[in-house]
Amino acid sequence: MPSPLGPPCLPVMDPETTLEEPETARLRFRGFCYQEVAGPREALARLRELCCQWLQPEAHSKEQMLEMLVLEQFLGTLPPEIQAWVRGQRPGSPEEAAALVEGLQHDPGQLLGWITAHVLKQEVLPAAQKTEEPLGAPTPQGQWSPLGKVPRTPE
Repeated sequence: MPSPLGPPCLPVMDPETTLEEPETARLRFRGFCYQEVAGPREALARLRELCCQWLQPEAHSKEQMLEMLVLEQFLGTLPPEIQAWVRGQRPGSPEEAAALVEGLQHDPGQLLGWITAHVLKQEVLPAAQKTEEPLGAPTPQGQWSPLGKVPRTPE
């Protein structure tokens, strides 16, 4: 259930017995809910613990941790569809993420194909099996469809 004070709570995992990917640790840090603990000091201690699980200061330099923070902030500024696509490519640095976004600017069909395959999934298939009008054709309501073919409605 979403918290009125932030994103949905993620289940707490035992850091001693669970190895997790940095993205999972980041989501746990960002998804922490105050209601998971008994009070403010416990909340602060838990946030520090979750932050260390994500940034791993024992394994990363200050520069690497800053790069992780900058990468996260950069990704957060992107539109949701582009952000999801870039995250799926697992960029290792903010520069790599920026290069991926630049690539999308040169080939927007790459993102459209990804959205079709991953976001719309099977909703696209039944529509594609119907008789279709060409790209940019007006819909029966007189609106234009610039992103793809529009199913014909029987007259």
